[in-house]
Amino acid sequence: MQTPSLRPAVVVSDYVSGYFKAYVRVMNPATDLTTGKPTSWSRVAAGHKLVVDGTTQWHQIAQILPPAQWELILQPEMGTMSRDTARALATHLPGAHDDHIIGAVWAGYADVPVGPRIFLSGDREYIIVAGSIDEVPGGYQPHAFERIPLRWWPGDHAWCIGNDIYARSVYVGASQDVADAILADSSLEAYPVSPDMTVRAEDL
Repeated sequence: MQTPSLRPAVVVSDYVSGYFKAYVRVMNPATDLTTGKPTSWSRVAAGHKLVVDGTTQWHQIAQILPPAQWELILQPEMGTMSRDTARALATHLPGAHDDHIIGAVWAGYADVPVGPRIFLSGDREYIIVAGSIDEVPGGYQPHAFERIPLRWWPGDHAWCIGNDIYARSVYVGASQDVADAILADSSLEAYPVSPDMTVRAEDL
């Protein structure tokens, strides 16, 4: 199994700003291939002496799974939010269903939409799009499948979603009430984090 690549350390606020009242990390689910249904990181790690929290990376779980179990698990999606995760988050974020929510798509993907370009998180170039976080704006379909951008924010900056293109999770900065609602949602695997928590590379 390949070791995660090393990158300069960044913190949560590099992706979602540092002025929100609360921050949570929301994991893309893995898939249990025996049932075809999503499953949480904590459930996959159960019984292997690893407690999943806001700092856990998928490779830590992958490395402790016996081969027989590993073959029955499909890894969480990388570089996008799972569609179920996006839909569930949208129920808690004010205005998230509006078509004028701002998204940022990494410019390095194939077939990216046309739009204004900005640099975020150091040297990564992004294309700005508008849409809802539970839909793919503009029919954006790189690599022949739908990919939901990892960056989202409303015009009033009441909340923000973000992470890197190699991520299997997203960070959300929001009010305490919104963060509490996300953490209480049983359809999401979410953990509280701090804006100054170091974000490690999530790719394998």
